[in-house]
Amino acid sequence: MGVAPDKPYPDNAYGRRGTMRGFQDIDEAEAKRRMRKPIDDANNTAHGKLFGGLFSGFSGFGSLLENLATAFFGSGPFDPSSALGRISDKSMADAAKIVDMQNRTQVLEGIIGYGSWVASQNLFLSIDQNNAGARTMSFDRQVGPSVGVTLVPDSALAGKKVQRLDSQGLWQVLAQTRSRRTIYSGTAKVYMDIVVKDPSGNEHYRRSMDQSAISSEGGDGEITMTNNVFFTVPGPGYTVRVDLFSGQWRWFYGGSQWSGLSILKHSSEVQNPGTVDPGTPPVAG
Repeated sequence: MGVAPDKPYPDNAYGRRGTMRGFQDIDEAEAKRRMRKPIDDANNTAHGKLFGGLFSGFSGFGSLLENLATAFFGSGPFDPSSALGRISDKSMADAAKIVDMQNRTQVLEGIIGYGSWVASQNLFLSIDQNNAGARTMSFDRQVGPSVGVTLVPDSALAGKKVQRLDSQGLWQVLAQTRSRRTIYSGTAKVYMDIVVKDPSGNEHYRRSMDQSAISSEGGDGEITMTNNVFFTVPGPGYTVRVDLFSGQWRWFYGGSQWSGLSILKHSSEVQNPGTVDPGTPPVAG
């Protein structure tokens, strides 16, 4: 900005209708404003060019936001009809096929229900063996995955947890524990029963085994017990438990080393259900 020799006022200081009279009538503040006008205009122009240049590189930013929005509301490159949309749909379809294939493979292999547990507590049998739940060893600590078998509390066993079978079919149960006698007298006989109850709490199936834990043969009267049973159930909701009995007060081991309960489903068919009981064999002959 400058004052031309033939102009006693700055360039661009007048408005569109400025006159010498108007120049004489303005006050000091208005004069300063008009004198700064060329500087302010140049400053605004410079700011516009600066920020225009800075944000010119983000010309696609709005398009990106728009594309993200269309991913949720349809159309655009993420639409199912677009290339990216078709890739996404195919990935989801492939994942569903993999899950379905895994399920079908398990069915073909017969492994369509399974689970494994250990007893988290030792079980002590004493004079109260006939109390509710006193003889039941609760295998309540799951090991690995479980399919079609659910751990549930049983009110008839004072809340101890048992395994519930969630579908019909042919099932197999394997159980193990170890017993150790105490200083109290009694017989050396120990028993393990795998008991299956229907949804109403009635006994559906039982498999029993027994052994003699003789001190001379088992150290301190200790013996490891295992049991194995196949059975069918006609529907879901049947429960499995392991009952123990001893002729004398005795400890039964929990923990991963000495206890375990495994359940496998081999088929969804239920042919030949029920039990067989030919009666107790005679003592002699």
